[in-house]
Amino acid sequence: MISGAGKLSLIYFGIILILFKLAPTIMLAMILGVYFATIIEEPEKILSKKINPVLAKIISYTLVISAVVYAISNFFPVIINQGKIIFENLSGVDFSSQETTLEIPDEFFQFLNEFKSTITSFGLNILNNIVTSIPSLVAGSVIIIITTVIMGTLKRRVNNNLWKLYPVDTLNGINFMKKTITDFETFIKGQALDALIIGLLVGLGAYIFKIPGAFFIGVLAWITNFIPYLGVVIAAIPMLMLGFATHGVKGIIIVIAILVVVNQAEIWFIAPKIQSSSLKIHWYIILVAILLFGQLFQLAGIFIAIPTIIYIRNFWRFFMIKK
Repeated sequence: MISGAGKLSLIYFGIILILFKLAPTIMLAMILGVYFATIIEEPEKILSKKINPVLAKIISYTLVISAVVYAISNFFPVIINQGKIIFENLSGVDFSSQETTLEIPDEFFQFLNEFKSTITSFGLNILNNIVTSIPSLVAGSVIIIITTVIMGTLKRRVNNNLWKLYPVDTLNGINFMKKTITDFETFIKGQALDALIIGLLVGLGAYIFKIPGAFFIGVLAWITNFIPYLGVVIAAIPMLMLGFATHGVKGIIIVIAILVVVNQAEIWFIAPKIQSSSLKIHWYIILVAILLFGQLFQLAGIFIAIPTIIYIRNFWRFFMIKK
Protein backbone atom coordinates (compact mmCIF):
# COMPACT_ATOMS: atom_id res chain seq x y z
CA MET A 1 0.00 0.00 0.00
CA ILE A 2 1.48 3.36 -1.07
CA SER A 3 1.59 5.94 1.71
CA GLY A 4 0.11 9.43 1.47
CA ALA A 5 3.50 10.94 0.65
CA GLY A 6 3.95 8.35 -2.10
CA LYS A 7 0.61 9.22 -3.69
CA LEU A 8 1.42 12.93 -3.58
CA SER A 9 4.83 12.25 -5.13
CA LEU A 10 3.12 10.39 -8.00
CA ILE A 11 0.75 13.33 -8.54
CA TYR A 12 3.65 15.82 -8.65
CA PHE A 13 5.53 13.58 -11.06
CA GLY A 14 2.49 13.37 -13.35
CA ILE A 15 2.00 17.14 -13.30
CA ILE A 16 5.64 17.72 -14.28
CA LEU A 17 5.39 15.30 -17.22
CA ILE A 18 2.18 16.96 -18.42
CA LEU A 19 3.84 20.39 -18.28
CA PHE A 20 6.82 19.09 -20.27
CA LYS A 21 4.38 17.78 -22.89
CA LEU A 22 2.29 20.96 -23.07
CA ALA A 23 5.04 23.57 -22.74
CA PRO A 24 8.36 21.91 -23.65
CA THR A 25 10.23 25.16 -24.42
CA ILE A 26 9.48 26.78 -21.07
CA MET A 27 10.14 23.58 -19.12
CA LEU A 28 13.38 22.99 -21.03
CA ALA A 29 14.56 26.48 -20.07
CA MET A 30 13.72 25.74 -16.44
CA ILE A 31 15.51 22.39 -16.30
CA LEU A 32 18.58 23.89 -18.01
CA GLY A 33 18.44 26.72 -15.48
CA VAL A 34 18.57 24.12 -12.70
CA TYR A 35 21.51 22.40 -14.43
CA PHE A 36 23.57 25.58 -14.77
CA ALA A 37 22.59 26.92 -11.33
CA THR A 38 23.92 23.68 -9.81
CA ILE A 39 27.12 23.88 -11.85
CA ILE A 40 27.73 27.45 -10.71
CA GLU A 41 27.71 26.36 -7.07
CA GLU A 42 31.03 24.50 -7.39
CA PRO A 43 33.32 27.37 -8.50
CA GLU A 44 31.35 29.62 -6.14
CA LYS A 45 32.23 27.38 -3.16
CA ILE A 46 35.92 27.31 -4.16
CA LEU A 47 36.16 31.08 -4.66
CA SER A 48 34.17 31.95 -1.53
CA LYS A 49 36.94 30.41 0.61
CA LYS A 50 39.35 33.10 -0.59
CA ILE A 51 37.20 36.10 -1.49
CA ASN A 52 33.89 37.71 -0.52
CA PRO A 53 30.95 35.24 -1.04
CA VAL A 54 28.92 37.79 -3.01
CA LEU A 55 31.86 38.49 -5.32
CA ALA A 56 32.46 34.75 -5.66
CA LYS A 57 28.83 34.27 -6.76
CA ILE A 58 29.10 37.08 -9.33
CA ILE A 59 32.34 35.70 -10.78
CA SER A 60 30.93 32.16 -10.96
CA TYR A 61 27.76 33.29 -12.72
CA THR A 62 29.80 35.41 -15.13
CA LEU A 63 32.19 32.59 -16.04
CA VAL A 64 29.54 29.92 -16.66
CA ILE A 65 27.03 32.15 -18.45
CA SER A 66 29.79 33.69 -20.61
CA ALA A 67 30.91 30.22 -21.68
CA VAL A 68 27.33 29.28 -22.65
CA VAL A 69 26.81 32.53 -24.59
CA TYR A 70 30.17 32.13 -26.33
CA ALA A 71 29.39 28.58 -27.46
CA ILE A 72 25.88 29.40 -28.67
CA SER A 73 26.90 32.61 -30.45
CA ASN A 74 29.68 30.81 -32.36
CA PHE A 75 27.90 27.53 -33.07
CA PHE A 76 25.43 28.82 -35.65
CA PRO A 77 27.84 31.07 -37.62
CA VAL A 78 30.31 28.17 -37.90
CA ILE A 79 27.61 25.74 -39.05
CA ILE A 80 26.14 28.19 -41.56
CA ASN A 81 29.40 29.51 -43.03
CA GLN A 82 31.22 26.18 -43.24
CA GLY A 83 28.08 24.38 -44.41
CA LYS A 84 27.62 26.81 -47.31
CA ILE A 85 31.26 26.41 -48.37
CA ILE A 86 31.08 22.61 -48.25
CA PHE A 87 27.77 22.27 -50.07
CA GLU A 88 28.69 24.86 -52.69
CA ASN A 89 31.94 23.01 -53.41
CA LEU A 90 30.07 19.73 -53.45
CA SER A 91 27.53 21.03 -55.93
CA GLY A 92 30.39 21.86 -58.34
CA VAL A 93 31.64 18.26 -58.37
CA ASP A 94 30.61 16.24 -61.41
CA PHE A 95 31.15 12.48 -61.44
CA SER A 96 31.97 11.22 -64.93
CA SER A 97 33.19 7.98 -66.49
CA GLN A 98 35.90 10.01 -68.28
CA GLU A 99 37.71 10.50 -64.96
CA THR A 100 38.66 6.82 -64.66
CA THR A 101 40.09 4.14 -66.95
CA LEU A 102 38.04 1.44 -65.25
CA GLU A 103 35.04 0.00 -67.07
CA ILE A 104 32.28 1.31 -64.84
CA PRO A 105 28.69 1.65 -66.15
CA ASP A 106 27.48 5.20 -66.79
CA GLU A 107 24.45 4.44 -64.62
CA PHE A 108 26.75 4.27 -61.59
CA PHE A 109 28.06 7.80 -62.20
CA GLN A 110 24.53 9.00 -62.82
CA PHE A 111 23.53 7.54 -59.45
CA LEU A 112 26.47 9.34 -57.76
CA ASN A 113 25.48 12.69 -59.29
CA GLU A 114 21.84 12.27 -58.27
CA PHE A 115 22.90 11.25 -54.75
CA LYS A 116 25.21 14.28 -54.57
CA SER A 117 22.39 16.59 -55.66
CA THR A 118 20.03 15.12 -53.08
CA ILE A 119 22.58 15.49 -50.25
CA THR A 120 23.43 19.05 -51.30
CA SER A 121 19.78 20.08 -51.49
CA PHE A 122 19.03 18.44 -48.14
CA GLY A 123 22.01 20.15 -46.48
CA LEU A 124 21.14 23.58 -47.84
CA ASN A 125 17.54 23.18 -46.66
CA ILE A 126 18.81 22.39 -43.15
CA LEU A 127 21.01 25.49 -43.20
CA ASN A 128 18.07 27.63 -44.31
CA ASN A 129 15.94 26.22 -41.49
CA ILE A 130 18.71 27.01 -39.00
CA VAL A 131 18.90 30.60 -40.27
CA THR A 132 15.13 31.11 -39.95
CA SER A 133 15.05 29.62 -36.44
CA ILE A 134 17.91 31.72 -35.05
CA PRO A 135 15.62 34.44 -33.54
CA SER A 136 13.63 31.89 -31.53
CA LEU A 137 16.83 30.13 -30.46
CA VAL A 138 18.32 33.41 -29.26
CA ALA A 139 15.13 34.16 -27.32
CA GLY A 140 15.32 30.69 -25.77
CA SER A 141 18.95 31.30 -24.77
CA VAL A 142 17.96 34.52 -23.01
CA ILE A 143 15.24 32.66 -21.11
CA ILE A 144 17.77 30.01 -20.05
CA ILE A 145 20.17 32.65 -18.72
CA ILE A 146 17.42 34.44 -16.79
CA THR A 147 16.13 31.12 -15.44
CA THR A 148 19.65 30.15 -14.32
CA VAL A 149 19.92 33.29 -12.20
CA ILE A 150 16.42 32.85 -10.75
CA MET A 151 16.87 29.14 -10.00
CA GLY A 152 20.12 29.89 -8.20
CA THR A 153 18.27 32.18 -5.78
CA LEU A 154 15.22 29.90 -5.38
CA LYS A 155 16.97 26.60 -4.61
CA ARG A 156 17.53 27.28 -0.91
CA ARG A 157 13.99 28.60 -0.49
CA VAL A 158 12.56 25.46 -2.13
CA ASN A 159 14.59 23.20 0.20
CA ASN A 160 13.31 25.08 3.23
CA ASN A 161 9.67 24.78 2.15
CA LEU A 162 9.47 21.15 1.04
CA TRP A 163 7.22 20.39 4.02
CA LYS A 164 4.42 22.35 2.34
CA LEU A 165 4.25 19.72 -0.41
CA TYR A 166 3.39 16.98 2.08
CA PRO A 167 0.54 17.82 4.47
CA VAL A 168 0.36 14.06 5.24
CA ASP A 169 3.26 11.71 5.99
CA THR A 170 5.41 14.86 6.04
CA LEU A 171 8.73 13.46 7.28
CA ASN A 172 8.80 10.60 4.75
CA GLY A 173 7.90 12.95 1.90
CA ILE A 174 10.58 15.49 2.85
CA ASN A 175 13.24 12.75 3.11
CA PHE A 176 12.26 11.43 -0.33
CA MET A 177 12.44 14.84 -1.97
CA LYS A 178 15.73 15.79 -0.29
CA LYS A 179 17.32 12.49 -1.29
CA THR A 180 16.13 12.93 -4.89
CA ILE A 181 17.40 16.52 -5.08
CA THR A 182 20.75 15.52 -3.56
CA ASP A 183 21.18 12.61 -6.00
CA PHE A 184 20.30 14.89 -8.92
CA GLU A 185 22.78 17.55 -7.82
CA THR A 186 25.48 14.92 -7.30
CA PHE A 187 24.91 13.64 -10.82
CA ILE A 188 25.06 17.15 -12.32
CA LYS A 189 28.30 18.00 -10.49
CA GLY A 190 29.88 14.73 -11.56
CA GLN A 191 28.70 15.26 -15.12
CA ALA A 192 30.10 18.81 -15.05
CA LEU A 193 33.56 17.54 -14.08
CA ASP A 194 33.34 14.77 -16.69
CA ALA A 195 32.27 17.30 -19.34
CA LEU A 196 35.07 19.70 -18.38
CA ILE A 197 37.70 16.99 -18.87
CA ILE A 198 36.19 15.95 -22.21
CA GLY A 199 36.08 19.58 -23.37
CA LEU A 200 39.76 20.05 -22.50
CA LEU A 201 40.77 16.85 -24.32
CA VAL A 202 38.73 17.63 -27.45
CA GLY A 203 39.95 21.24 -27.56
CA LEU A 204 43.56 20.11 -27.04
CA GLY A 205 43.23 17.56 -29.85
CA ALA A 206 41.87 20.22 -32.20
CA TYR A 207 44.72 22.57 -31.27
CA ILE A 208 47.44 19.93 -31.78
CA PHE A 209 46.14 19.00 -35.25
CA LYS A 210 45.64 22.66 -36.21
CA ILE A 211 41.87 22.58 -36.59
CA PRO A 212 40.52 26.17 -36.48
CA GLY A 213 38.45 27.25 -33.47
CA ALA A 214 40.02 24.83 -30.98
CA PHE A 215 38.88 26.92 -27.99
CA PHE A 216 35.31 27.14 -29.34
CA ILE A 217 35.27 23.38 -30.01
CA GLY A 218 36.48 22.66 -26.47
CA VAL A 219 33.84 24.90 -24.87
CA LEU A 220 31.12 23.40 -27.07
CA ALA A 221 32.24 19.85 -26.19
CA TRP A 222 32.08 20.79 -22.50
CA ILE A 223 28.53 22.15 -22.73
CA THR A 224 27.08 19.43 -24.98
CA ASN A 225 28.64 16.63 -22.93
CA PHE A 226 25.93 17.22 -20.33
CA ILE A 227 23.84 15.01 -22.65
CA PRO A 228 25.32 11.55 -21.98
CA TYR A 229 26.24 9.55 -25.11
CA LEU A 230 24.48 11.98 -27.48
CA GLY A 231 26.21 15.29 -26.74
CA VAL A 232 29.33 14.29 -28.66
CA VAL A 233 27.24 14.23 -31.86
CA ILE A 234 26.39 17.92 -31.49
CA ALA A 235 30.02 18.92 -30.93
CA ALA A 236 31.17 16.71 -33.79
CA ILE A 237 29.16 18.58 -36.46
CA PRO A 238 31.09 21.90 -36.48
CA MET A 239 34.34 20.08 -35.70
CA LEU A 240 33.96 17.86 -38.77
CA MET A 241 33.10 20.87 -40.91
CA LEU A 242 36.14 22.83 -39.74
CA GLY A 243 38.38 19.79 -40.14
CA PHE A 244 37.18 19.17 -43.70
CA ALA A 245 37.48 22.86 -44.65
CA THR A 246 41.09 22.94 -43.37
CA HIS A 247 42.51 19.51 -44.24
CA GLY A 248 39.95 17.94 -46.59
CA VAL A 249 39.19 14.23 -46.15
CA LYS A 250 42.28 13.93 -43.95
CA GLY A 251 40.68 16.46 -41.57
CA ILE A 252 37.55 14.30 -41.25
CA ILE A 253 39.70 11.27 -40.37
CA ILE A 254 41.62 13.31 -37.77
CA VAL A 255 38.42 14.61 -36.15
CA ILE A 256 36.86 11.14 -36.03
CA ALA A 257 40.06 9.77 -34.47
CA ILE A 258 40.07 12.49 -31.79
CA LEU A 259 36.42 11.96 -30.93
CA VAL A 260 36.74 8.15 -30.81
CA VAL A 261 39.82 8.26 -28.55
CA VAL A 262 38.23 10.80 -26.18
CA ASN A 263 34.90 8.94 -26.17
CA GLN A 264 36.57 5.63 -25.30
CA ALA A 265 38.59 7.32 -22.55
CA GLU A 266 35.36 8.74 -21.14
CA ILE A 267 33.47 5.42 -21.27
CA TRP A 268 36.20 3.25 -19.77
CA PHE A 269 38.11 5.57 -17.44
CA ILE A 270 36.75 9.08 -16.85
CA ALA A 271 32.99 8.58 -16.40
CA PRO A 272 33.20 5.38 -14.27
CA LYS A 273 35.75 7.03 -11.97
CA ILE A 274 33.68 10.20 -11.50
CA GLN A 275 30.14 8.76 -11.46
CA SER A 276 30.82 5.44 -9.68
CA SER A 277 29.53 6.76 -6.35
CA SER A 278 26.59 8.80 -7.65
CA LEU A 279 24.19 7.21 -10.13
CA LYS A 280 25.04 3.49 -10.04
CA ILE A 281 22.66 2.90 -12.93
CA HIS A 282 23.57 0.74 -15.91
CA TRP A 283 24.60 2.74 -18.97
CA TYR A 284 22.10 0.88 -21.20
CA ILE A 285 19.17 1.97 -19.00
CA ILE A 286 20.41 5.56 -19.23
CA LEU A 287 20.74 5.38 -23.02
CA VAL A 288 17.27 3.85 -23.50
CA ALA A 289 15.73 6.44 -21.16
CA ILE A 290 17.35 9.31 -23.09
CA LEU A 291 16.11 7.96 -26.44
CA LEU A 292 12.63 7.20 -25.07
CA PHE A 293 12.12 10.58 -23.41
CA GLY A 294 13.61 12.31 -26.45
CA GLN A 295 10.95 10.62 -28.57
CA LEU A 296 8.17 11.59 -26.15
CA PHE A 297 9.22 15.13 -25.24
CA GLN A 298 11.71 16.12 -27.99
CA LEU A 299 14.82 17.99 -26.81
CA ALA A 300 13.39 18.64 -23.35
CA GLY A 301 12.99 14.91 -22.81
CA ILE A 302 16.73 14.32 -23.18
CA PHE A 303 17.42 16.49 -20.14
CA ILE A 304 14.72 15.00 -17.90
CA ALA A 305 15.53 11.36 -18.67
CA ILE A 306 18.15 10.90 -15.93
CA PRO A 307 16.27 13.00 -13.32
CA THR A 308 13.27 10.76 -14.02
CA ILE A 309 15.34 7.61 -13.46
CA ILE A 310 16.58 9.04 -10.15
CA TYR A 311 13.04 10.00 -9.14
CA ILE A 312 11.59 6.56 -9.96
CA ARG A 313 14.47 4.73 -8.22
CA ASN A 314 14.06 6.75 -5.02
CA PHE A 315 10.26 6.45 -5.16
CA TRP A 316 10.62 2.67 -5.29
CA ARG A 317 13.05 2.67 -2.35
CA PHE A 318 10.99 5.00 -0.16
CA PHE A 319 7.43 3.98 -0.91
CA MET A 320 7.37 0.51 -2.53
CA ILE A 321 9.98 -1.60 -0.71
CA LYS A 322 8.87 -2.76 2.73
CA LYS A 323 11.57 -2.05 5.27
